[in-house]
Amino acid sequence: MRSIILKITFLLLSFNAISQVQLSPVLVGSVGGFYNFSGGSISASAGEAVILTINNSNNILTQGFHQPQANSSQAFSLSVKTYSSTCKGSNNGALKVIIEGGVSPFTINYEFEDTQLGYVPINTSADSIDTLYNLKPGNYIITVTDFYNRVYQDTVNIGIEYEGDCLLKIYSGFSPNGDGVNDTWIIDGIEFYPENSVAIYNRWGDIVWQKNAYDNTNVVWDGIWSFTGEKLPNGTYFYIINIPNQQFKGWVELTR
Repeated sequence: MRSIILKITFLLLSFNAISQVQLSPVLVGSVGGFYNFSGGSISASAGEAVILTINNSNNILTQGFHQPQANSSQAFSLSVKTYSSTCKGSNNGALKVIIEGGVSPFTINYEFEDTQLGYVPINTSADSIDTLYNLKPGNYIITVTDFYNRVYQDTVNIGIEYEGDCLLKIYSGFSPNGDGVNDTWIIDGIEFYPENSVAIYNRWGDIVWQKNAYDNTNVVWDGIWSFTGEKLPNGTYFYIINIPNQQFKGWVELTR
């Protein structure tokens, strides 16, 4: 709902003459209120705002307009998509908030359940951020507030793909833009498991890269579609890493 600025010129009828009154622009908030100013007043609500000007006790001139009201069709809900962390000790989980309905702008606040401190707020770079990365396993509370201060809250859990301790450190993003920094997807520790296989999938489940004996140097993913040689677009991709007797699944963000 946008606020509305009114600048209306009225012709006031008197018994003997017609006088013209210029009203200064007045900002009317969509949530309602009452405003006095030189030459008149404004009574505003979420339904209709009316300007009243009085020439004398017998003549009243009104000018009104209608604003859409908040109604049940503007009610909102949210769903949260979660990505599990790889293993104990890792912090490469993620969540994405999907809002349906409501009136923007929205404010989203997050809290993490700490075993000692209880729920602790998570600082984000912007109030409206809808995706969090690098999350440790555990419970998170998401609170969304819309323009009308209506609140929707949900609790989600970031799980663990592998319940054991982390044998590999799998990074959740890289930027293959050719600047020599973070251009390839590194998997710390995989060199100790030369009998490995790594497969990368897009969000539709298609394999875009697959190799054996990943070693971060000669065999490493650099954001190229291995079957066509084309650069893959920015986005979230999903991996399956196999080492002897263990399998790791998760996601990686490609940003050029």
